[in-house]
Amino acid sequence: MAGKFAEVYLKSKSSEISLPFDYKIPDNLINEIKVGTLVIIPFGKREEIGFVSKIKSQSYFQEKFNEKIKEIKGILFSPTFFDFNKLKLAYWISFYYMSSMGNVFKLFLPPGYNYKINCFLFINFEKSSELINKYPVFNQLISKEKYLEKDLIKIISEKEKINETKAKNIILKLKKENYLITKFELSDIKIKPKFINIYKVNKEVYNKIFLQNVNENNDKIISLKNISQIKIINYLLDVNEDTKEGILKNTNVSDYKLQALVKKNILIKEKKEQKRNFNYDDYIKEDKSKETINLNEYQKNCVDKITSFIGKNINHNFLIEGVTGSGKTEVYIRCVKDALKKNKSSLVLTPEISLTPQLYSNFKSVFHEGLAIYHSGMNDNERYEKWLDILEGKSKIIIGTRSALFTPIKDLGLIIVDEQHDVSYKENFTVRYNAIDVVIKLGKILKIPVVFGSATPSINLKYKLSNNKDSTILNMPQKIHNDVFVVKKVIDLKKVDKFKEDEVITNELFYNIKNEIDKNKKVIIFINRRGYSNFVICNNCGFIPKCPNCDLAFTFHKIDKKLKCHHCGYEVFFSEICPSCNSKRLSLYGTGIQKVESKLKQRFPDVFIIRMDSDVTSKKKSHEKILNEFISHNPSILIGTQMISKGLDIKDVSLVGVINIDSMFALPDFHINERIFSLLTQVSGRTGRSNDDGKVIIQTFKPESTIIQNFINDDYNDFYKNELLSRKELNYPPFTNLINIIISSKEEKLAKSEIYKIYDKLINIINNEDDKISGPSPAPFVKLNQYYRWHILVKTFKINKFISSFTKLLKLIKINKNCRFIVDIDPEWIL
Repeated sequence: MAGKFAEVYLKSKSSEISLPFDYKIPDNLINEIKVGTLVIIPFGKREEIGFVSKIKSQSYFQEKFNEKIKEIKGILFSPTFFDFNKLKLAYWISFYYMSSMGNVFKLFLPPGYNYKINCFLFINFEKSSELINKYPVFNQLISKEKYLEKDLIKIISEKEKINETKAKNIILKLKKENYLITKFELSDIKIKPKFINIYKVNKEVYNKIFLQNVNENNDKIISLKNISQIKIINYLLDVNEDTKEGILKNTNVSDYKLQALVKKNILIKEKKEQKRNFNYDDYIKEDKSKETINLNEYQKNCVDKITSFIGKNINHNFLIEGVTGSGKTEVYIRCVKDALKKNKSSLVLTPEISLTPQLYSNFKSVFHEGLAIYHSGMNDNERYEKWLDILEGKSKIIIGTRSALFTPIKDLGLIIVDEQHDVSYKENFTVRYNAIDVVIKLGKILKIPVVFGSATPSINLKYKLSNNKDSTILNMPQKIHNDVFVVKKVIDLKKVDKFKEDEVITNELFYNIKNEIDKNKKVIIFINRRGYSNFVICNNCGFIPKCPNCDLAFTFHKIDKKLKCHHCGYEVFFSEICPSCNSKRLSLYGTGIQKVESKLKQRFPDVFIIRMDSDVTSKKKSHEKILNEFISHNPSILIGTQMISKGLDIKDVSLVGVINIDSMFALPDFHINERIFSLLTQVSGRTGRSNDDGKVIIQTFKPESTIIQNFINDDYNDFYKNELLSRKELNYPPFTNLINIIISSKEEKLAKSEIYKIYDKLINIINNEDDKISGPSPAPFVKLNQYYRWHILVKTFKINKFISSFTKLLKLIKINKNCRFIVDIDPEWIL
């Protein structure tokens, strides 16, 4: 019979188990098992979870080696959410990012599953009488639906007064004779349905008791002594059912009256499952579905070019290089409209959760149905319900962060990646994929158009697409409000007399803020530092408190009086006494966002001031709440870190101030120039977005920097050319691919010896024409979270060839179990 065997990958973290295994498909599952099915398989002496990657009629191992092929034991997840196209994508991710297929498959699975197998035994009720005759103990067990096998063995052992080995043999015999049925289930699944209490009229009781009081025209009670109860019953006859909150709100009666009707059995109270509907509807301000927006020539050109590929079964990549405020979102909306007309779904990616409320708001104001949000800020239950909606084809527009890429979208016809330059598209744990490259690969597999948008495209992507015949660069050099002018001003902090004015909020910045506040406008202040001060130092002995896990200076947080490490999260109470010499002569150095907030509140006590950083956005929908408060107050000041630097389109923001950008210049990473230029461009784009002019003020010790000069002159192209020349000279991406090989251990000597072990093998596969190797050396941040880190950097001109060779090489190397081993392909940071 065709289709008797399945190729199955284990859900294993181990990169050593990277190949599929053949398993026989039982006759009773032959029609149920498909590519992508999650199954239980025997592996050695245990059961494992596997993913079916292929169905075939013959097994090579059975034919070649006459091996007995083990049988699949059961199905864990039956909906087919993993098709051949996703399988191709998984193969590529596993190969390119050197990760096990088991870890890659987990990216595609429903949220909330912990994948631990439990073997349950169910009593076969058709043979229960025979079972009780043989083993009377089951007479006491028959009422329970299922048992864990280990629990049932223990019960029989105790009841029959036999050892557990004999009890286990009894269980095996009963399973063979079909008295007990085995089923496997995933344990510890976090997904739980949400139930609410609803109330409705008990029609049977209602008709018996109140028949004489029924009006033939409206079938409602017209004559009873208790007016409040009449209100409740009449209301529920109208709406059929409602919650307690809804009933009390709409009838304006007490809960006591409601419960009295339940006691009399006139109303029925029952539990009903309610779907969670995570959205940002509170953020919606206006309905644009019927609004006519005239596109300018650049927008129209983008829409025409992109939509000409939708639904044509052709892959093409588009990079919209559009200045901030040029109307890229409206282009996205028009393209999604076209996809819907062609019965295609769209995926719209954004780099950070903080950007989803506004993006969702823009789309919801046009598309009232079929939208789904998907990101890690939702709990597992909320994400699972959205995941099911997507699987069932109920959601045709999916807006989310990088994890949304792996949702089971039906008929995907368009992928849009907003703020493409953002490093948040890179995953830095387990499977270290970059969503940008995964999107490009998925577009090729599905043969659909992919759209990237940014005011400052990444150097790598722009270069790649500029040299690709299946790609087009689209320019949007003009703001929607092209008569709006943004003034850019640089304040040289070297010329500021710190004895006469504040270096944090200079006089010029202060007067500009005051001027906008007096005009009832909004101001955004950007600073790329959390906390209050960068570090604390003792003026008596010079001691600087450092994190014991990372050997890096603590950041002082004034609000809760704590010293915190922003790398591992370790924190201690700030006693204001030097732990080294007990002196109280301590000084705070550097400026963090809390210090800026404190200074602004002192200077503008009557102005609404709000802060937005990761310390205040940990709660669900906190981004939405903060932005709504900022929007609803005039005048107002928003102080934020990088999360406010992009994507925000808020009217009345007339001034953006940038504080302490210089700290980034010192970071030892070849990406840093690109990061700074992008950050300045993005944060300056938060002003001048309506009909009023805007202003940007940058405080810096490096006003002569080429990066800052390019920014002042709005010259991305000059910056791009200079950066390309510099990288070509040093053989950095995009001219090569970079691989960061990291060994970390709590023992520095062990980390060093293990990285040299890899190096000694690595040099044997290095081709001096294709590959350049740097290291081994301590990582720039040598100690993080108790682990010492050593690394090797490889630059290669032939990435696929290197990955193939290095993958084979790693099978010959056994890494010490006390070490962590990371291979990061195309790292976004090398710190």
